[in-house]
Amino acid sequence: MDLLVDFINEQGVMAFASNPDKIIYNLNLIPPLKQNIAEQKKIRKDAFSAISVAGRWIVVYKANVEDNENTMMHFIDFRIDIDSQSTNEIFSTTAINGIKTIQNQYDDIYTPKHDTVELQLTFPFSNSLIKDWENDSCVNFSIALARITGWIIHIDSWVNTQDPEENTPEKDRVPLRVYVGDNLDNVFDVRGIMKLQKFCQSIIEPLAIINAKSASGSVATKIYSEAELAGLPYNFKPNESEIVKAIDAIKSNHSFLDCISKRQFPNIPAHVAAKFTYGLCAPFAEALHELKELPIAAMIAIKYTPQFELSKLGYIHSFVLHPDGSGEDSWGKQTVEHIAERFGVAEYELSSTEHEQAVGKLRLNSLVKFDEAYNEALELISKYSNNGME
Repeated sequence: MDLLVDFINEQGVMAFASNPDKIIYNLNLIPPLKQNIAEQKKIRKDAFSAISVAGRWIVVYKANVEDNENTMMHFIDFRIDIDSQSTNEIFSTTAINGIKTIQNQYDDIYTPKHDTVELQLTFPFSNSLIKDWENDSCVNFSIALARITGWIIHIDSWVNTQDPEENTPEKDRVPLRVYVGDNLDNVFDVRGIMKLQKFCQSIIEPLAIINAKSASGSVATKIYSEAELAGLPYNFKPNESEIVKAIDAIKSNHSFLDCISKRQFPNIPAHVAAKFTYGLCAPFAEALHELKELPIAAMIAIKYTPQFELSKLGYIHSFVLHPDGSGEDSWGKQTVEHIAERFGVAEYELSSTEHEQAVGKLRLNSLVKFDEAYNEALELISKYSNNGME
C-alpha cells in the first residue's frame, strides 16, 4: 500500500502529511490508529498524539482538537535514532517515549510484508499548476517564491564550454530551469524541496540532455535579481498576473512554505548577499566592523564534509562575531556552525590574523575593487539595519 505524504527527507526515513485529504486517506489504511484517535477525542479537548505502526513506519498522529490546521501525521522509520533527529521541537516527551517503546518492541510485531510498505512523495502542487509553471521554465513561480521567502533566484543553463571561469554571454546560453535556493544546498522547486545534488540528477540533467547543443558543453548556474530576469533574451518572460497567481498558490500551501528556512536579519536582497559571500566577504566584514564595532574573525577550514572534500583547506570566509558567540555576514546574524555548513566545513578554527592577511592581499591586488565593495557594504548595512533589530 502507499502512504501519501507532503514531504519526505533526503534520507527517506522521516516524512509528514498535513493535507486533510491525505490524512484521511492514511487513516483509512491504519485502522488501529484511527480507533486510537477516536478514543482520544472522546476524552481530550487539547493537543494529543496517537501512535501506531504501518509497515516499517512508526506513525504519529499529532492533533489539536481546537485547531485542525495544526493536525499532522508523521512517519518515522523504526530503525532511526529518534534522539538524534532534532525532534524535541516536533514531538512531546510523551510522544518520543512512545516511539522508543514501539522501537523496542518492533521485532515482536514485525512481519515480512513490512518491508514492502513505502511512502509515496506527492508533488506539493497540482499537476496542472506544475505544467503551467514549467511551460515558462518556472520563472513566474520562482519570482513569486523569492518575493515571499527572500531567497535566491537561479537559472541553470546549457553552455558550450567547460571553462571553470564560465563567462558565456546570455544570448549564447540555453536556459534549462529557473528555481529558488537558499544559501546552503536546498532547492525549492515546483516539484518539491530537495537537496541540490538530487535536484540536478532528477531535473537538470534530463533537461540538459534534451537541450544540449554540443557534447563538450556543461551546465552553468547564475544568480539573478527579479529585475534582471525581465531583461534576459529568453523566450520566457515574467508575467505579473501569473506571478500573483503563483503567490496565492504558494501561500495557501502551508506544508510547503513551512519547510523553507527563514532568512536571518538583516535581510539584504539575496542576489546582493550572495555576491558578498564569495570573494567580497572581507570588505563586507570590514564594513560591519566599522558600523557595529564588532571583532572580525576569519574561518579556517581544517576538514570538509565528504561532499566538499576536494575544496581547498585554509582561509575561506570573514565575518564579525557578536558577544553571544554568533556570527554575522551578508546573510545576517546566525550561528558560526551555520556559516561553516554553508561552505561544507566539518572542522574549523577562527583567526583574526588570517582576515588581516586576506585584506592585505585584496588591497594590494585590487584596491579600487576592494574600496568599491567596502563602500557598497556600508550603504547596504546602514539601509537594512536601520530599524535597530539585533
